[in-house]
Amino acid sequence: MYIEATPDVGWLLLASFFAASIVGGLNNIYGALAGGVLMGFVELLGTIQFAALLNALFATPQYQVTAYRPLVPLLAIAITLLISPKGLLGR
Repeated sequence: MYIEATPDVGWLLLASFFAASIVGGLNNIYGALAGGVLMGFVELLGTIQFAALLNALFATPQYQVTAYRPLVPLLAIAITLLISPKGLLGR
């Protein structure tokens, strides 16, 4: 098995990492940890709910919905910045 490392490896994870730090607050290490756990749950449950919604509305197969998974952290960033600009545990 041959696995190749290219420069674009990890770009999809970068949105999740950035969202975890923004959601938790940039100046608090415990906020970043809480943001990471919260983003894990939000990303998983958001993708599942989005899949169910698209399946109900457009009869989209479940395997095609995972392409929208990077959208969930960006929505979480937008919602967090609208509610609390300093993050959930930011001071």
